[in-house]
Amino acid sequence: MAGAILALLGIACVSGVDAQGASAAATPRVMLVTEEFEPFNYIEQGKLTGYSVDVARALVERAGIAYSIAAYPWARAYRMAQQLPNVLIFSLARTPEREKQFQWIAPLARRQVYLYQLSKRNDIEVRSLADLPRYTTSVNRDDIAHTQLAAMGLAQQGRLDLTNNALSGMNKLLVGRVDLIVGNPFSIRSLCASAGVPETAIKRTILLSDDSDYYVAASLATPAATVERLREQYRQLRGTPFLHQLAVRYQVPLR
Repeated sequence: MAGAILALLGIACVSGVDAQGASAAATPRVMLVTEEFEPFNYIEQGKLTGYSVDVARALVERAGIAYSIAAYPWARAYRMAQQLPNVLIFSLARTPEREKQFQWIAPLARRQVYLYQLSKRNDIEVRSLADLPRYTTSVNRDDIAHTQLAAMGLAQQGRLDLTNNALSGMNKLLVGRVDLIVGNPFSIRSLCASAGVPETAIKRTILLSDDSDYYVAASLATPAATVERLREQYRQLRGTPFLHQLAVRYQVPLR
């Protein structure tokens, strides 16, 4: 276990900054970890930005907590939040299965996940979840959608393609290596832009999940006092225009 933790700590950051607060000395430094998932968290001109990034930064800075921030493949960020102390992870879907695995700090947005296909693929017809074993679906490794699809038996049937990020799955869809990808209405526009195709190149099929929210959460080994300070800052932010302004800026629905 010690070797695994040291390996995690030695991973290079894709993007990172440090911040010092007046009372940081009394509170452990925290690591903010995420993935690229526009418009919630993504890298633009070498800087990590997005709705969830701005909310998470605001919480730790208002709390006066020193921090670093970085984007990783989701499976790596998720593992860090499971194994290391003083780690905040976002945008993490809050589900019953995960309820006791993290300390939940602040809701970000409603999670709506659909399956998408190429518009020109007339050979694909998905009307219900029962149709999925006929096709290969790409999904981010260790994402909650991965868990859901695997529970349906798709992995055992060889119908799941696991990727490190959504753009990889999109590129596989465009060249016909997979039949379906997982996405949501807020990120699919940006995903198409990153892949260099119009939104009309793909079309939405069926809803996969609409029963959870995206959150900022802390690892279980993060001190309770730190978590409560961050929760208090979120409660205070809800009484200001800050969250509404961010939602308008990034075009996400305010939770």
